[in-house]
Amino acid sequence: MAQQFNTITRDDIKKNNRVRIFKALQTSGRMSSQELSRKLDLSIPTVNKNLISMEEDQLLLSPGQRGNTGGRSSKIYEVNSKQRYAIAVAITRHHISGVAVDLSGRLTCQVRYSQVYCRQDSYFRKLGRVVDELLVTGNINRDKVLGVAIVLPALITKDGRQTYYNGVLNDDPVMECEEFSKYISFPTAFFHDTEAAAYAERSVDEDTSDFFYMMISDSLGGGVMLHNQPYVGKHNRSGEVGHIKIMENGKKCYCGGNGCLEAYCSTRVLSAICDGDLADYFQLLEEKDERALQLWEKYLNHLAHGINTIRLLFDCKVVVGGYLGQFAEKYLSQLQDKVKELDPFSDDVSYLSFCKYKNEAAATGAALMYIDEFISSI
Repeated sequence: MAQQFNTITRDDIKKNNRVRIFKALQTSGRMSSQELSRKLDLSIPTVNKNLISMEEDQLLLSPGQRGNTGGRSSKIYEVNSKQRYAIAVAITRHHISGVAVDLSGRLTCQVRYSQVYCRQDSYFRKLGRVVDELLVTGNINRDKVLGVAIVLPALITKDGRQTYYNGVLNDDPVMECEEFSKYISFPTAFFHDTEAAAYAERSVDEDTSDFFYMMISDSLGGGVMLHNQPYVGKHNRSGEVGHIKIMENGKKCYCGGNGCLEAYCSTRVLSAICDGDLADYFQLLEEKDERALQLWEKYLNHLAHGINTIRLLFDCKVVVGGYLGQFAEKYLSQLQDKVKELDPFSDDVSYLSFCKYKNEAAATGAALMYIDEFISSI
């Protein structure tokens, strides 16, 4: 049987050039055709043709000209950021967060509410009001909205229409996107919170295309990024490191098992001594409170075991995010020292870091997925 090869057509090349030019402007801001030609190694006629076409489609703006040493001015271009928006609403046990992201990939507005999750009509109405508030706050034209991502700490089917495991919200395993979006008048889809947060981290760390993202908040999960794209596995549940067992017959986990990393390293373990307020816990830690110090030592020991397991499996950069990533930056070297003690191959723990994207990462990452999907189609 003859071997089959995928044929790249001229149309594929043209589309790829168009997307590359747009993404270069999205990343670098204002640029001229000459600068884009040098950056992307494309001919100036090819660049100019695409710039003119995208300006006609109102995807780009030309706000002025830039002088150069040759005596002629070059027309400069930038992304028309208000041409499209994506919205995301992130749900946790106790909060609802909403963000809007424009076509340049910039977070333009956000809201956050304390709201206990419940599977009731009043809760779904609240989700709709959050979306409407973002439209008003961001002065967003409804016709420019690509869609709304509903971000959950749950395992999602590949089509984004259902959950099939939902231990964190303590609800039925199967939930339908249509139920959650009944008061949202835009296309919607479910997104897994950890995968989305990893996607946001990728957007601010251009030096890394492969990494493992540990999202440590009220629950603990992981996201795998390979070649700048999420790797979700055959059943859409890759990276679920919260259920690695680190203790035989240990603490009960919400999955029904015992001794899972989740039970020892979610941030609820720390905030439990401060009535659930993680900021208060880290304030105690800063003040050298003895109880907080003892708990932190035990916590880091457990977390180091989890990180070492991930490193042995993936041999890549490990980024710690979620609520913990927002508060624990100054304790990185302490965590690295504990991981170093467990590594059988190397003393180099520079692969371990806390997240760079600390603000509503899961919601923003899901919105960015909508934006990038649109860009790939231009």
